[in-house]
Amino acid sequence: MLNVFSMFMGQSIHVAQLQNVLRSRFLQLALALEQKSGDSRDTPLSPDPAHLAKIVAKTIYRELTEGGFGASQIVGVATEVIGLLNERLERGELRPSR
Repeated sequence: MLNVFSMFMGQSIHVAQLQNVLRSRFLQLALALEQKSGDSRDTPLSPDPAHLAKIVAKTIYRELTEGGFGASQIVGVATEVIGLLNERLERGELRPSR
């Protein structure tokens, strides 16, 4: 009975993660671009958080370079993202990953 319960809980957690992915329009766009380019290793139905983060980073970089941003502006964007994350961590809104 415990095994069945744990399987259902695992599936529920997985569904919740997928719903979070689907709420992000930017992530939807990033996944679509990744699949279109043929570089996709995982499908959106089985997201690996590290792989999704890499897809998003590559998409942001590609969009910024295609938008005409230079290296210093791209570093500025990355610095701003890190600063925002740091603020949320300091306020205790996010827990650091293990």
